[in-house]
Amino acid sequence: KNVSTQIVKQFELSGLPNSNRIVTFEKLPNAIHYIREWTPAYNMEFCFPYKPDTVKKAMDNVTDVLKAQKSSFSSYRPRVFADVRFIQYSDTLLCPAIFKEHSFYLQVILPRNRFSIPVCQHFYKAIAEKWYKLGGIPHWHKDWDYLPGIDDQIKKVYGWRIQKFEEIRKEVDPGELFLNERMKKLFQE
Repeated sequence: KNVSTQIVKQFELSGLPNSNRIVTFEKLPNAIHYIREWTPAYNMEFCFPYKPDTVKKAMDNVTDVLKAQKSSFSSYRPRVFADVRFIQYSDTLLCPAIFKEHSFYLQVILPRNRFSIPVCQHFYKAIAEKWYKLGGIPHWHKDWDYLPGIDDQIKKVYGWRIQKFEEIRKEVDPGELFLNERMKKLFQE
């Protein structure tokens, strides 16, 4: 199957021995934002440079953390969903898909009705530490600002792009209308 027109829609990670992983492939128009009717959820998504072994490593990181933190999820079987999207390079300054050739996004979703914020953030922090080593950077519109070391990771991966973006932003938005406190911290320090 051509990965540029396909998406891994759902990948269930139970973290339990002999667990089944459910993988479905959807044509891209059917796969985007497929969770519309689903329960409210916590959501962390990173973008990585594409290499076949990196996709597997990133997914295995989620499973490994889930197994290591199994006791945090109390006595019920945790449900963690993930999806993977493959995309081409973008030369847009702050697009996470800045890696030459191809990139992939891996999104990890935790239903809010089953997880508390501290459990969720503890889980995501452990995954992010592993994903940093794979060169991952967060999707701007997902949960990430509480992750330790995230500003350093973003600055390391984006490099000169952040400074260039800030130069342009100052010119077109001198009143900082489109700059919130979180972005000020990231772009202006």
